[in-house]
Amino acid sequence: MDLDHWHRVEYWVVRRGQLQLVRTEDINDHGFYVGSSAQRRAGTTAPDYACALAEEFFDKYRQPPGERWRVKVWRITGFGGDKTDPVCEVEMRSGGTPEPAANARTWTGVA
Repeated sequence: MDLDHWHRVEYWVVRRGQLQLVRTEDINDHGFYVGSSAQRRAGTTAPDYACALAEEFFDKYRQPPGERWRVKVWRITGFGGDKTDPVCEVEMRSGGTPEPAANARTWTGVA
């Protein structure tokens, strides 16, 4: 039984309508699938968790508040670290209260 839950989290800043990749992190984390009952019913578990990781990223790397960001999460299932299954994509602003449910995309069938 495989207990690894490898994901690639990509942090993209949006400047003048263009996406610019700032950082990529590979993490072994099951948090994208664990949430409260209300989150699971609303389908916001993965986007909420992606926003929480982004807030940690903004604090850790001292990103200026108010910038637009897009966070993309992939499940790594292939050999060699291939990002094969999209989990979610969220757009938010640094330093503010994220509202992932309004503009998040979550792909079903990924676990």
